[in-house]
Amino acid sequence: MTNWTQNHVEIAAPLSDVKERILQASDGQRMFNMHKLFPDAYPEHDAARLSVDNAEDILNRTGSTALPVLDFDDTRTPDTTLHYETARSPNTPLLRELHKRTGWHIDCFYEDPCGDFEGTFLCKDGSFSHVERSFHPHCDVCGERRPQSAYRNWVDDCVCQDCERSDAAARR
Repeated sequence: MTNWTQNHVEIAAPLSDVKERILQASDGQRMFNMHKLFPDAYPEHDAARLSVDNAEDILNRTGSTALPVLDFDDTRTPDTTLHYETARSPNTPLLRELHKRTGWHIDCFYEDPCGDFEGTFLCKDGSFSHVERSFHPHCDVCGERRPQSAYRNWVDDCVCQDCERSDAAARR
């Protein structure tokens, strides 16, 4: 079973500019235009890379074994926000290539609870930084992100031990 990595990406560019690098497939799904990112590898007639099942090539170029289906947040201005899932890992190589070709400031936060990791990836002014760490769930009560050790059972009941103690104290 595939682990799905949740990606939250903010791009410092108007949505209209970002949409020029994205295409809509015949089934209505939106994805990155691979021809505009990797013109030497993907011909224009196969820009969605739907006709070839070469997961290894996609992994090497994008960082994930499947192209993400994109969901736009059209309410934010002037920046563009994308939400999407990638298979097994974030697609930092694809975002790096997007930055190289456009110069856009790109800020990505990703998390994969099943893979037990999360991280940030930042592209700005031609430089890149990437920090990955162990997954930190959100407490359902206080909303804080805490290490897994702060929970008795973060999978079934995501309440940190501090909130459990304060709830127990309030009941006394």
